[in-house]
Amino acid sequence: SSCYKMFSDTEINDKFSFTKAFDTTDIVTMANMFENAKFTSAVYFPTSFNTENVVDMSFMFAGATIEVPFRFTDAFNAKKAINLEQMFCRTKFKCDFELPESFSPEMAESFDSMFSSCIVDGDFKLPRSFSTVKAKTMSRMFSGFKFPADFKLPKYFSTESVTNFSAMFCDSVLPNVTNIIENFNNGFEFTGGNIVDNKSKDENGDITEEFKS
Repeated sequence: SSCYKMFSDTEINDKFSFTKAFDTTDIVTMANMFENAKFTSAVYFPTSFNTENVVDMSFMFAGATIEVPFRFTDAFNAKKAINLEQMFCRTKFKCDFELPESFSPEMAESFDSMFSSCIVDGDFKLPRSFSTVKAKTMSRMFSGFKFPADFKLPKYFSTESVTNFSAMFCDSVLPNVTNIIENFNNGFEFTGGNIVDNKSKDENGDITEEFKS
């Protein structure tokens, strides 16, 4: 079952509302569902907007513009999602953006460009349950993203299985606190405002000449 491009390039205004009859329990694909959509009226998703069986959430809100308060219920989860590529890429939130605690993508393998060039005018938080334990690729995940000054990655943000970090924070504005990557398991650390991989150090722990900027 699929909701592919269901509301793509659609303006969702005060003449539109989701009812309980809109039941997505059996949906497997929500790829591009709201791609380039424009939300101009407050949208409240009913509990029947259930994503517990969705495997593909890629491009789900890519390029969308959210002009009004935007809230998901606990029925919005990612427990079976495998692909989150560009889910919120280029999305513009003219409000706060906070995923519910139910959104724990513990099976997801691709986080490529998930928040790339996403703009959030209000507060931005990832839920404490946001697990990346099965992640394999995080290329450009936060590229071009401006983090809130006090942002911290959630406890279960793991990178132990990730093999592709290319451009992950390229052109992003990092938060003031240096623990943006405190729970990375691949040996990264901050030095002089830059992110350095321990592989770029010599046997004495000093940064080798080829990696010095």
